[in-house]
Amino acid sequence: MMENDYYPDLVSGSLSSLRFVGTTGGGYIEAYMDGRIRVIPLSAIASLCNLSMDGVPFRGGLRAHDSWDDYSLQDGLATIGYRGNIVGKLSINLVPTDIRILHYLLTYTILPRGGNHGVIQHEDVLVMWAMLKGYKIYWPFFIIQHMLKFQGKANKPIGYGPLWSKIYEYLGVDVQGARKVVIDSRRCIDATTIKQMRRQIEQQSQGVDEVDEEENRLEEEEQANQMGQEEEGQPGPSSSSQEQPSMRDILQAIQTMELNMNQRMDKVEKNQARMLRKIRRVEAYTFDEDEAEDDDDDFWS
Repeated sequence: MMENDYYPDLVSGSLSSLRFVGTTGGGYIEAYMDGRIRVIPLSAIASLCNLSMDGVPFRGGLRAHDSWDDYSLQDGLATIGYRGNIVGKLSINLVPTDIRILHYLLTYTILPRGGNHGVIQHEDVLVMWAMLKGYKIYWPFFIIQHMLKFQGKANKPIGYGPLWSKIYEYLGVDVQGARKVVIDSRRCIDATTIKQMRRQIEQQSQGVDEVDEEENRLEEEEQANQMGQEEEGQPGPSSSSQEQPSMRDILQAIQTMELNMNQRMDKVEKNQARMLRKIRRVEAYTFDEDEAEDDDDDFWS
């Protein structure tokens, strides 16, 4: 099994020769593998990622698809609840917690990239806007188009390494002797991670701000035990013993965020308004006291 194996040299060679060919049936990709050009239909990519073939074949970038004529950057930022200035870089710290988790999932799994993940790119805004508006994206096509962006970027991380491993396994490509990198299972987004995200979102939608301290303590102890086992030379839990998520699992987790988004944003706005009223009352009270002290000083002078 190669589920946690990543072959950077093989992937670099495949990416450098990657080419997409569109057809009425969806299209296919061509890439140099194992000494010859291999062909992989988009239907195979969809199957490997456990994704459907439905949706708009959106290429990504700053321009919306023709059928999304109601999109604008301002509307996109309003939809994701952005609270900052549109000029300059868009900070991830200026969106609600649900959107931050959504952005994390997108930029580390579906839209992987190097660089600063704390900055929201315009393409991120467009994709999140489409998802929150209920527009379907043809994800296999979108993944290939995003994959093509890694061509010629030797000094940057290569996206979709695990997916390429699945492609090699699907095609029966010989990987013996190739340089291999094993992805730490603790860095993977597995079923447990998605469950924790769901629980956090549900708690936030109910007005709960903190996770139970006992659960945090138990999770910290479990992580410490795993690290201790690895330091003693005993392998930690491998992905083969855990339920690994598919792209569909990740998208379902994102859809859960969508369902709670409006309720969460309403609560944030109400809390902000409540806090602003309290500040104004305190300011008014302080101002009245200062005036009273000034009057007393005038009386005794």
